[in-house]
Amino acid sequence: MKNSGILVKNGIIDKALFLDRYSFIIAQNWNLLERYTAYTRAAAVSDSIWENFEYLAVLSQDWMREHPSTYPNGIRRLQLHNPWPVPPLPATS
Repeated sequence: MKNSGILVKNGIIDKALFLDRYSFIIAQNWNLLERYTAYTRAAAVSDSIWENFEYLAVLSQDWMREHPSTYPNGIRRLQLHNPWPVPPLPATS
C-alpha cells in the first residue's frame, strides 16, 4: 500500500473500491503514526512527508463517517446468536 495514495489521487485505483476495503486500516494506522509524522515533518521542515498517506487518511475518515456500514441495502442479515451477553452500559448524566 506504499504508493496507494498517489494511485487513488490520480484515479488509477478506484477511490470507492479502495476506501470500502482499506479505510479502517488507513485511519487506524494514521492515528498510530500521527505523532511520528508530526515530528518527522517538523524535523524536515516539510509538510510533504507522507502527504499521500495523509490524503488517504482524510478520505478514509470522511468515508467512514459517511458509510457507517458498507453492507448492501436490501440484503437480509444473518441472525447472530451471542453466547456471551454484553451487560448494558451504566447510564451517564
